[in-house]
Amino acid sequence: NPAGLALVPFPQLAATYNRSFAGVDHQYLSLAWPLRAGSTLNLNFTRLGVAALDGFDAQGARTGGVEAGAQALGVGYGRTLTGDGEDLPQLSAGLGLKGVRENLAGASAQTLAADLGFLSVWRPSSSGSEWRLGFSALNLGPGLKFDAEQAPLPTAYRLGLAWRVRPRGDVLTLSADPVFSRD
Repeated sequence: NPAGLALVPFPQLAATYNRSFAGVDHQYLSLAWPLRAGSTLNLNFTRLGVAALDGFDAQGARTGGVEAGAQALGVGYGRTLTGDGEDLPQLSAGLGLKGVRENLAGASAQTLAADLGFLSVWRPSSSGSEWRLGFSALNLGPGLKFDAEQAPLPTAYRLGLAWRVRPRGDVLTLSADPVFSRD
């Protein structure tokens, strides 16, 4: 949820590298930079690579290896809109824009996509707990067009609720996060 960027208190860098079975590689790099309290800018890069797959022609004859992969380069911004989180619920909003490129067997397709999110945080002063309610819509935009065929983006809608308490100094978070997606 890009609205969560508004809660980033100091510059943060995140990086992952994952090599899975069957030659699937995933890399992610993200930098979140607060511009001021409640306002954060994000730059991110994602790459997915797949080792050569067996390729076949229309008659079923093997044609050799087929390369496949995807990349996304994005920028995001999250900002607190209202409230302080204690007396009034804090409402934040965020927007992410990204360029997406996929390649398959020498053909490639590009598109632009957007992520949109809202996050409400409420900390009732007497309870010592925190409630968070979020909504995000991810990968909004036109699909990818390989030659004449259009492939939709994997759009997802998420609604999340979390309750955080601190019993005996520890943090306990209970959450639910249903996802409605179109793959």
